[in-house]
Order: sequence, then structure tokens, then C-alpha cells
Amino acid sequence: ALDRSATSNSNSTDPTTADRFQQSCPGLIDTFRHKHPQQRRYSFFNHQGASRLDRIYITEADSSFVAAAHI
Repeated sequence: ALDRSATSNSNSTDPTTADRFQQSCPGLIDTFRHKHPQQRRYSFFNHQGASRLDRIYITEADSSFVAAAHI
């Protein structure tokens, strides 16, 4: 996953809470991922790795109004 970086002991195939949330809300998109589909950025760091905790979701219909998304 682009939004997670974990130590080698973790199982990266498990779906994250954010992934499950987005799947349960069809039609919503992550504004940062929409603007930066391949970029890795993290907002939380600890001894086990890093992840993005700051996600802002909007409807796909409103995505044209997003001028920028930064972490």
C-alpha cells in the first residue's frame, strides 16, 4: 500500500482500516491520492513504520474542485 510503510515483520496484504472505510463508502475518493496517485507521504511515524492518518474524502463529483492536496 502506498500509504503505509511497515517493518519487514508485518503482513502488508492485510487491508487497512482506511481501505475498509473507503470500500464501505462507495463514491468517495481520497483527495491526496486523487491528486498524487503514486506518491508516498506519511503523517504518522513510530518504531513499526509510518502511515497516513490524515485523509479527507469527497465525492467524485466534487473532485474537480480540489486544487491541491499536500501532506
